[in-house]
Amino acid sequence: MISTKGFSIERVHRELLKYRTGTKSVTVVVEPGADLAVYLSCVTNWDSPNESEEITEQELGLIRDNIRDGLKFLRIKHSFE
Repeated sequence: MISTKGFSIERVHRELLKYRTGTKSVTVVVEPGADLAVYLSCVTNWDSPNESEEITEQELGLIRDNIRDGLKFLRIKHSFE
């Protein structure tokens, strides 16, 4: 799913979601079930080549909001853990 807001989300594996914005990306662990459980508590750094850059609380909040909006658009029930 590519948003007009400049981010994309992609299910890359049964238990992984890839979030991209600009030149940065982060892999988020998810767990299928009645709702898709999204584990943002495990997210601390961007993926390579930006792995040395920590994700700020503000960025994490935006990632959460964007993932929520994207999954809602795709009509995927979800919860954040």
